[in-house]
Amino acid sequence: MGQPAGGRAAVKAPKPHTRMEARMPDRMLRRDSTFMRCDEAQVVLRYLNALESCSVVGISNIGKSAFLRMLCLPQFQAQMSGPSREAIFVYVDCNRMLGLNDQGFYELVLRCLQDTLHQQTVPDTLSEKALSDILLRTLRSAYEELINPHSPFHIPLSFNQGLTAALDSLGRTVVMVFDEFDDALARVESRVFLNLRALKDQFRRTLVFVTATNESLPLLRRDEVIDEFIELFTH
Repeated sequence: MGQPAGGRAAVKAPKPHTRMEARMPDRMLRRDSTFMRCDEAQVVLRYLNALESCSVVGISNIGKSAFLRMLCLPQFQAQMSGPSREAIFVYVDCNRMLGLNDQGFYELVLRCLQDTLHQQTVPDTLSEKALSDILLRTLRSAYEELINPHSPFHIPLSFNQGLTAALDSLGRTVVMVFDEFDDALARVESRVFLNLRALKDQFRRTLVFVTATNESLPLLRRDEVIDEFIELFTH
């Protein structure tokens, strides 16, 4: 595999537009097809309706992933009330990162964002379709630049351009749901999380984060930069 300028290897990534089925997590459904763990979901939704980020913590195999996938289902969102009902939930399984570094994290987020928009956004008019097509082309261009960067500088730049284009264009809150977030927080360059904090500060009313970890975020990693990000989850 060739090396782009700057010495950072290009990432061989899966196609971001590959459609993923939104499967219903069986253990979240009762026999009468109503959702389980609604009390816990209401706690999360209260934070999201207030545009506050939220951390879900629990031991391994307790059902965090199924719970987060439930929150992202259109069937569940249809039962929500408040601003979160109109939000776009982007489920990001951090175990799917192609590398535990900034490029691997940013690539996965943009890939999942594109997948979600392809599945969930259905334009009502020709003008809305044109705007949607422009956004998807912009995201695709940012994604291609990220996985084949001209220099290391272009990795965060491309990510920011793609996510900013989505937040500016959608007119709806985007909820980034980071599942299996432990290793990402503990091992990815801290500058990534400072960047996420800066994006949240810039888009206070249209960007929210949800994380799922086995331990509370401060126990996973502490330094001055990471603390800026963790502060988003302190209420």
